[in-house]
Amino acid sequence: MSELYNKEMLVGTFLDLCPFGTTVTAGSGTDTVDEQFKPAKDSDAWMMANEVIDYKITPTTEDDARTVFSRDTTSYVTRKNTKVTGNTIEINSTEINPVCWQVIYQCDRLEAGKEVQPFSRNIYGQKVWARLTKYQEDKKK
Repeated sequence: MSELYNKEMLVGTFLDLCPFGTTVTAGSGTDTVDEQFKPAKDSDAWMMANEVIDYKITPTTEDDARTVFSRDTTSYVTRKNTKVTGNTIEINSTEINPVCWQVIYQCDRLEAGKEVQPFSRNIYGQKVWARLTKYQEDKKK
């Protein structure tokens, strides 16, 4: 019979953000993060936002119905097509990191001693790439 013992290990989900406009240097040159360019998984451009307690991803969908001729039934049938147009992500986290405040308040990077100007960006919101990572110490991600 084997002996029972307690084992401590780090387990959790972590949120990392990379704001659009961040410059990433790779082996082939320099790129700027935007809608077409997302940093590599191991890039230093990812900033730890916070530890996540739980999260929920809800797709935004649009329904479309089309009437088409079916060879199987030799008649016209209506087919429903559902297209995912986006996702809403709800996150419950342990604390809010300065990067998250930057996204929420649509301002430039927060710096110690510098006054925050909420909603000072001339674009709506701060666009970022977001990455949720589930981590279990014995499996190393």
